[in-house]
Amino acid sequence: MGVELNIRLFVVSALLCVLTLSFVGASLAQPVVSGVKGGMVFDYYISSYWSSSDFYYSVPADLVVANQTVCIEIRIGVVNATDVETSTIAYYTDGTTDFERGNINLYTGIGSGFVGVIGANLNVGDRVHPDGEDTLTILDTTMRNYESGVRATNHVRILDDNPTDGGYRATRDLYFDKATGILVEQVDQVETTVAPITTTRFTWKIVSVVNVDGWEIPGFTLPDFSTIAKQDSWVASNFYLIICISLLLVTMVIILVIYKKKNR
Repeated sequence: MGVELNIRLFVVSALLCVLTLSFVGASLAQPVVSGVKGGMVFDYYISSYWSSSDFYYSVPADLVVANQTVCIEIRIGVVNATDVETSTIAYYTDGTTDFERGNINLYTGIGSGFVGVIGANLNVGDRVHPDGEDTLTILDTTMRNYESGVRATNHVRILDDNPTDGGYRATRDLYFDKATGILVEQVDQVETTVAPITTTRFTWKIVSVVNVDGWEIPGFTLPDFSTIAKQDSWVASNFYLIICISLLLVTMVIILVIYKKKNR
């Protein structure tokens, strides 16, 4: 995973690591061209959903982390004929951040950290990683509307259906901007078919694009973390005061109820 990280960022970034597979050869049968360049910046909003037929089941820790994340920022570093270097910054609701360096080989899919980059201008049926162990191909190409115009998007799907051993069905839909090869949306869904029945959904969605010619998604700004920190600090420093006031109010309500009963 690159540099040492807080477990929160590991949970967030590990969800993309299904694209990172073993190297099997060096026969460059299908040319791959990088569409990203150094200096490009992409921000993602992540969200999660979870339900269970068992009321006592707890929400998985990785989904809790997702809902505590303001955004994930991906900065493109050095790019050459085969590899892309990235920097990942995770911003959390408590005002803290995590940082990680990563890289991805466009031919093999081998990498670390953020690996949501594939070759540019791939067509339907093309292999995502020509020299990788996976057999992922472009399933279809659709158009997406942005403020700066319409752009083609390549779709990749990964399925894992196991009705017997544990009883689950997992689906991962990945959408990549065709011209740059950068991930624009990822939707993971896991459904268990053996009690307790659970449904888990995790989503990445691009919300900001900077320094990409002809493509812009403006308007995403981080919250004022200093204000959040001050609010959290005030709550922490006045915790016992808040508890005392709450207990006082509860006591007053109880006394009032008793008084009314005695005067009936």
